[in-house]
Amino acid sequence: KPIENSKDETKNEGKKRDDITNIALFGLDRRSEKEVSRSDAIMILTVDFKHKKIKLSSIMRDTYVEIEDYRAQKINHAYALGGPQLAIKTINQNFGTDIRHFASVDFFALEEIIDVIGGINLPIKKSEISNINTYIREVASLSDKEPTYLKEEGDQVVNGLQAVAYARIRSVGNGDFERTERQRR
Repeated sequence: KPIENSKDETKNEGKKRDDITNIALFGLDRRSEKEVSRSDAIMILTVDFKHKKIKLSSIMRDTYVEIEDYRAQKINHAYALGGPQLAIKTINQNFGTDIRHFASVDFFALEEIIDVIGGINLPIKKSEISNINTYIREVASLSDKEPTYLKEEGDQVVNGLQAVAYARIRSVGNGDFERTERQRR
């Protein structure tokens, strides 16, 4: 979705697109459609048309930043305070980016996207299985689904619910560094 900014983008219609486009990706922690939520996963998808490359970078959700009209606080609060517009403005102002587009998903939308493509392959570690299954149980209960738990480690195709649970793991590995790595996968 486009975000309005101070530049008149209509002047560029019909011209060659920029060589690089950045898109903000927000993973929301809401458990119902009406819930105001933080963006607990924040990524920037960089598409380099000239070199035909894609890069995915994470912003740690606990990064302390200035949020316009609010005091300095964790960056993931910007989404709850002003939706994607304020979240993108916060990223642009604090990191010198020029992001104009975004995509936001909550648990249920991400689950559906992954299921539509037939699941994704993930490298499941033995130390992650217990945490994944705890989150599988929680997310399944929110939508009255029967959970399918993971039983073994190793590379395997997981469904949307299992992938969401995988991305939510916090207490295994190197804290948020490893959590954001799981989210990028």
